[in-house]
Amino acid sequence: MRISRLQGAEPDRSTWQAAHKAFVQAFVRPPDAAWQKKLAKVLERPPPKEVADALFTYDGFLHGLGRMSLSA
Repeated sequence: MRISRLQGAEPDRSTWQAAHKAFVQAFVRPPDAAWQKKLAKVLERPPPKEVADALFTYDGFLHGLGRMSLSA
């Protein structure tokens, strides 16, 4: 994943989509059984559907990013 380091530049849509994919893989659908087991230890049960929809959809992901300060 390439992220621009230019002052004031915004990452393009493909960068945000790649970040969303990594986010979902980390917290919803880990890529293999070992990571799935580790996630299951952290999450005793999956979040309710309305919470999952708010967090893990692409729009929810972008909304969450917008609520954080991404300043370095």
